[in-house]
Amino acid sequence: MNDENTFSENFSKKKRGRPPKFSEPQIKDHKKINPDLLGKTNRHIQNYIYTVRPFCILDRQDPKREKYSWLIGKDENGTGIKRTILSELGRLLEITDAAYIIQLSDYLCETKPKTQEVVFILRKIRRNLQNGESI
Repeated sequence: MNDENTFSENFSKKKRGRPPKFSEPQIKDHKKINPDLLGKTNRHIQNYIYTVRPFCILDRQDPKREKYSWLIGKDENGTGIKRTILSELGRLLEITDAAYIIQLSDYLCETKPKTQEVVFILRKIRRNLQNGESI
């Protein structure tokens, strides 16, 4: 009974897209802290979380925002913040420590490379560390 007009209605139960990296309670906590995240996608919120982690580390290191102003911005309004770079540094924080992030940030703020170059290098570093290779 193989009819050309029949088709299977068995749909996959797998969720589409990338699985969330952070748990629902973590995402809800960040939505409470920052109401601008309400209505945003989980991917957007994950990028925000990755950005906030190194930002807080660098802000504690340099409360006057003199040393890391190129990376975290000059004022409280977020003017000049390098979100893409901070997000990549946040992903590195999962496999390294704060001291390594500070060391990288020192170098980045001294040399001020283009964002595209930094992202390429940070992703390569992360991939090497995840594979157990040297940097």
